[in-house]
Amino acid sequence: MLKSLFLNSFKLSTRATLLIAFIILGSIIFYKNYNIVPKDKVLKIAIINNNPPFNIKTKDKKLKGFDIDLIKNFFNDLEIPFEVVILEQDEMLPSVKEGLYDIGIISENELSKENNKESLDEILISKPYIESKNIIIKKYNDDKLLKYKNVGVLTSDNFIDNYEDKLNKSQILEYKNFNDMYKAFNGGDVEALILNDLALKHATLKNKIKNYFLDTNLLNGKNEHVFIFPKDSRYFYKVSRKLANFRKQNKFKLIYQKWFGDM
Repeated sequence: MLKSLFLNSFKLSTRATLLIAFIILGSIIFYKNYNIVPKDKVLKIAIINNNPPFNIKTKDKKLKGFDIDLIKNFFNDLEIPFEVVILEQDEMLPSVKEGLYDIGIISENELSKENNKESLDEILISKPYIESKNIIIKKYNDDKLLKYKNVGVLTSDNFIDNYEDKLNKSQILEYKNFNDMYKAFNGGDVEALILNDLALKHATLKNKIKNYFLDTNLLNGKNEHVFIFPKDSRYFYKVSRKLANFRKQNKFKLIYQKWFGDM
């Protein structure tokens, strides 16, 4: 009788010990792979070249912009050392997918392009850290369509196809940067601009554009800006959780106000 009770007790104790050991081991493996960033590891964060007001290269080749301020504050809070690397837009997805960079910052409009869709299963995507939408502003407050008007766009923008039916009789003028585009609009060389609402808020805040009218009939859907990671990233969960909370902090609000004005 006593022997039987001892054996049963021993079996239960062994099972409990094995279960606890399994839980601890699993937790260690999960924590090691998804939460711990090695102290000597410097995260390589890729941003898209010439993407104001999210990132801007100054004359002395330094970087500034909303994304730059966000990266500095966000990763300093996490106490993770990092370096920022500039990539061309079409290099971003394949480079992050192959693990050449730990994190990429990109818009979901770019990810949804047809030539990128096959690669989406090979990366991890965070929830958006900010949203924008493409808009059209006009020089004159009229109800006419853009037919026969000069319309300014950035050379790098890829959303012109969304307005194809409204632009088929417009004269599209491309500009290499926002400043040249704003000067053309302010000077009357173009009668309308296509840009995202955050770029417009920044331009208005910095007094770079004046006397415009928003064409409410031509608003486009929202464009979400996200972090992307290689499929086997050990940083995805930690960064994603922190990113969701960071958006609610006053620090994020202050960065937003600095570049775009009131939220």
